[in-house]
Amino acid sequence: MANAKYAISMGRKIGARIYALPEDVVEVKSKMVMTIFACLMAIGWKKDHNQDS
Repeated sequence: MANAKYAISMGRKIGARIYALPEDVVEVKSKMVMTIFACLMAIGWKKDHNQDS
C-alpha cells in the first residue's frame, strides 16, 4: 500500500491527473491501473511535443 501511495503521489507531483486510488493499484483493478499509465504517457507526450516546437 505504501508503494502504491508513493507511485501515485509521484505521478501527481509531475503533473499527471491521476484518478485512481492506491487501493485500486493494490487490488490490481486493471482499468484503473491502465488510466494511471495513460495519464503518465500523456504527460510524457506533452513534454516531448513541447520540446519539438
